[in-house]
Amino acid sequence: MTSATRIIAISRATADDLISVYPEHSNKIHVVHHRADHLGHSPAERVETRPQTGGLLYVGTRYKYKNFDNVLRAMTAHEWPRDVKLNVVGPVATSTELHRISELGLQGRVVMRGRLTEQELRKAYRDSTAFIFPSLCEGFGFPILEAQLLNTAVVCSDIPVFREVGGKDTTLLFDPSDPHSIANAVARVQNETVRRELVARGRINASQYTWDRCAAERYAVFQQAMQ
Repeated sequence: MTSATRIIAISRATADDLISVYPEHSNKIHVVHHRADHLGHSPAERVETRPQTGGLLYVGTRYKYKNFDNVLRAMTAHEWPRDVKLNVVGPVATSTELHRISELGLQGRVVMRGRLTEQELRKAYRDSTAFIFPSLCEGFGFPILEAQLLNTAVVCSDIPVFREVGGKDTTLLFDPSDPHSIANAVARVQNETVRRELVARGRINASQYTWDRCAAERYAVFQQAMQ
């Protein structure tokens, strides 16, 4: 850290975290966002109606900071529509998770799909009413942009990095510490008008994030470092 001439942070939120620990190196830090067009995108005109039976999609690991248990708790709240299932993509469910799902009476409402191929993941996004991202902290947030590029509405935690990456008014934000807040956001996104507005705004936001742009910005930082 001290010997580096330039430091690349993957988000402004990450840069701010670095500066809070190493304020003396703030002038070295450059923000270069990751991109998320690796899964492709859906045409702008393809914003099809999605029934509630499409369910919510969760993608990724389920470590403690991922806040997965609060989503399960939200599913027991009266605000969460009973017919909205949660499809979970990621590592195979552990015995502890299966016990928790049973304990909360969520058998049949939580579908553990395991790991998917890229083609299967694209279809999972497109078939879902919305994507849910409940993390307490993240460095970036790939799945937000993956969902937006595939015309899927996003409901996510109200944390700095998600406000940054998700863009202004392009996601439905909730308090990740409050299951009722999570459930309320899920209920709101079932409204077709709300969903379509999120999809349209989200697609515009995500279209700014390309790997070509990321490469060009990183190259510019490397050039500065070499000088």
